[in-house]
Amino acid sequence: ARRPLAQQTSLQRAVCHLLTAEHEDILATLTKMERLRTQIGARPIDWVLTHGDPNLDNVIKDEGGQLHLVDWGDMAIGPAERDLMHWTGEAFEPFLRQYASLRPGLALDADLFTFYFYRWCLQEIADYAPRILFESLGAAEDAHAWDELQDYLPIRHDSMAAGVQAVAAVMRRVL
Repeated sequence: ARRPLAQQTSLQRAVCHLLTAEHEDILATLTKMERLRTQIGARPIDWVLTHGDPNLDNVIKDEGGQLHLVDWGDMAIGPAERDLMHWTGEAFEPFLRQYASLRPGLALDADLFTFYFYRWCLQEIADYAPRILFESLGAAEDAHAWDELQDYLPIRHDSMAAGVQAVAAVMRRVL
């Protein structure tokens, strides 16, 4: 249960302040995602098995040099963009070239990248804020959660839009 204000830590108060200050933007982002979901839902989508969090922390190499993707706790059937959004950035173009070589006829949708960028952002807010507010696993864990939360709140719409534009440019060159 949430502590009375007088018993809250400084980080708990900071999270409350941040969530209060950003609540309208969070709600507007949810509305934006709902509109995107409706638009995307009318389009043909190639459903595939997705991992949900395929980052380098979830890749291990065995003694033979083979790479393995681990931690399949968020596995789902979904569009490839659900996983591909985790590999965007500087190395996205060579990554997408290799991925596309393994998936002839691959078609991707920039709006799906937008949806999943925002979904990830809101998931991280929903993960880290309650850790501080309700779990309080100690000062070090709370500080880590606060540091992580700073990457997602306030929501960085400009950088997400720039990221989607970069992804769309790579898609035009590769696909």
